Amino acid sequence: MALEFLLSVKIEPWKKTRIKIPEGVNCYRCKSGIIRFFKSNPEIRFKRIPKEAKEIEFYMERNSFNIEYGKPKFYDFKGNDLNIDNY
Repeated sequence: MALEFLLSVKIEPWKKTRIKIPEGVNCYRCKSGIIRFFKSNPEIRFKRIPKEAKEIEFYMERNSFNIEYGKPKFYDFKGNDLNIDNY
């Protein structure tokens, strides 16, 4: 499967940002305060999205040298936290 870019969303610092995951997406990448969703074979530079996940939430912190996205939370279609530790 070739890399296919589907959507990008800007994340605001010091706010919880909950994003609906586009259909057909299986991986994402965070860079420069923007999350980009892809359909691809997940590589090292991409992070996988669980199949049952419908939303993802970030709490981004920005300081003078770097951006920290924290550990994302995944939610199913009912809004329940999936509690996935290995993603």
